[in-house]
Amino acid sequence: MPFFVKSQFLFIFIVGGLLTSCLPSNSKKSSVEFTDNRIKPITEDERVIPIEASFESVYEHLIKKSCLKCHNSKSPQISFESKQEILDNSDDIIFYIEDGCDFGTCMPPQNPDGTNKAPLPTEEILKAFKEWVDENN
Repeated sequence: MPFFVKSQFLFIFIVGGLLTSCLPSNSKKSSVEFTDNRIKPITEDERVIPIEASFESVYEHLIKKSCLKCHNSKSPQISFESKQEILDNSDDIIFYIEDGCDFGTCMPPQNPDGTNKAPLPTEEILKAFKEWVDENN
């Protein structure tokens, strides 16, 4: 009989402890917050490419923003979609960006009201483009 009493006392003690551990305590504890730690893919808009003398940077900051609306494989103009096409036409690209407006052929082209149809590259972007061309020619 004493074994039976001991085992029942132990059973009640364990069950009681488990039940009371689920009750809220009076102490001030912070709430549990769950976070999603999975890596989320970076969208094209969130991706930041630094301005530097590399094909990826030149393509993103100059060609894609200022040239591809007109200079693509679907247009009658020379295409600038590949690295080689850009390198082959790099002298013309630099000329038309820097001096084209002086000769009436601005690149990117202008609207009739004088605004640009595409963003003009900054000096930093143009410098990176020239350095990239020099490294690859």
